[in-house]
Amino acid sequence: MTEGKVKNQQVTFSNVAFHKRHSFLEYIFGGCEIQLTCAIDFTLSNGRPQEKSSLHYLDMNKNEYLNAIKSVGNILQYYDSDKQIPVFGFGAAVPPLKNRASHCFALNGDIFDPEVDGLDGVVEAYKNALKNVNLYGPTNFSSIVELVNDMASEEKITQEN
Repeated sequence: MTEGKVKNQQVTFSNVAFHKRHSFLEYIFGGCEIQLTCAIDFTLSNGRPQEKSSLHYLDMNKNEYLNAIKSVGNILQYYDSDKQIPVFGFGAAVPPLKNRASHCFALNGDIFDPEVDGLDGVVEAYKNALKNVNLYGPTNFSSIVELVNDMASEEKITQEN
């Protein structure tokens, strides 16, 4: 490889733009409102709740889902202005059906009003659902993503009018 000398080279930019990246807290302090929504995976891939290795283990002191809900919820709940949290589940057979998974159900039993009161409401809805649903499968949460997106769109339209 030979080295050559480069002379009189020039670079010209016709348009330069600098954009500041805002932090999460800057959006919050700027007035952005957030609605926390919780979706829980009730597929059998998490293990049978009766088994100690299950993420949904019936001993609530050792239940990994409950630990995660509390850990994440304890932080995010303060960014939700009305503290009303929609809580959904997916991947479970929901009574009265026993052999067919539901890919989007409200943990409080009311798909038209799936909100519960704060983190305590999320915890209670989870505990009650765990007693009543049958873990099933497969893992498919696209219905929940679509529903939450639709809810956000409806909320935006309501605020604009």
